[in-house]
Amino acid sequence: MAGVLCLSLTAVAVPAAPAAAVSCKNLGGGNTQISVASQVNGDIVTICASIAFQKKLKQVLKPAPKPALKPAPKPIVKPAPKPVAKPIKIQIPNTIYKVKPVVSKPKVIKKTVTGNKSNTAMFRPTKPTASVTPSGQLKPGQTAAFSTKLSVKYGTAVLLGSLVKVRFTPINWEWNFGDGQRESGAVLSTASGQNTVTSRHAFVNSGSYPAYVRVEYAVAYRVAGGGWLADPDSIWLASNGLNVLVGQGGGTGMGITVLIKP
Repeated sequence: MAGVLCLSLTAVAVPAAPAAAVSCKNLGGGNTQISVASQVNGDIVTICASIAFQKKLKQVLKPAPKPALKPAPKPIVKPAPKPVAKPIKIQIPNTIYKVKPVVSKPKVIKKTVTGNKSNTAMFRPTKPTASVTPSGQLKPGQTAAFSTKLSVKYGTAVLLGSLVKVRFTPINWEWNFGDGQRESGAVLSTASGQNTVTSRHAFVNSGSYPAYVRVEYAVAYRVAGGGWLADPDSIWLASNGLNVLVGQGGGTGMGITVLIKP
C-alpha cells in the first residue's frame, strides 16, 4: 500500500453559521485598530476581534520595569500676583455709575465615551471528498484505489472594519477501509495547489465495507495582510462514506458530500 501525489488547483472554505458567543483562549496579535485571538472547537475555528484585547496584549508584551530615578527638585516659582480689576468710574454731572469688569466663562464641551467593542466569526472548512476505483463491485482479493484531493482552504471575514483571513493546511491523512485495516501518512506539500493522495487496498472476504478518510488541518489566521498567526490546535475532518461491496452486485463506491453553508 503506497501513497501517490498529483497536483491541481482549488481551495475553498465555508464560514460556519452564527452561534452563541465564544471566548477565544489563544491570543494572537493584530494591528493598530484591533487585536485578534482564536479558538478551535471540533471542526469549527472561531476568530475573536476586539479593541479590549489591546490591553491584554500590552500586558503580555510589557517590558521589565526600569529602576525609578528620583528627579531633581524643581525650584518653587511663586506666581506673579494677578492684577485686580478696579471699578471704572464714569462721572456725569450729579451721577456716578460703577461699571464691573466682564469675566468670560469657559465653555463646557460634552463628549460621549463608548465602551470596548468585540466581534467574532466562525469558520468550518469543506470536508474532503473520497472516491474509489473501480467504483462498482469488487472481487475478493481485487486491489482498489482509494483517493482524496487535498488543498489549502481559505476563509475571510471583516471584523471591526479589518479583514481577517483564516487558512486551513492539510498535514496528515488516515484511510479507514472498514475491514479493520487502516493506512495513514503525512501530506508532503500543498504549496503548488491541490494534491491527490491515493492508497491501494484489497479486501480478502466478501461483504459490504464502509470506507472513509480523515484529514488533519493546521489552522492559521492573519489581520489585514499581516503575518500569519498559528493556532496551537488542529482540526480533523472526515470525508463522505464509501459503501464498498465485495463479491456482490449493485454496489457503488461513491458517497454523497453535503456542505453546510451559513
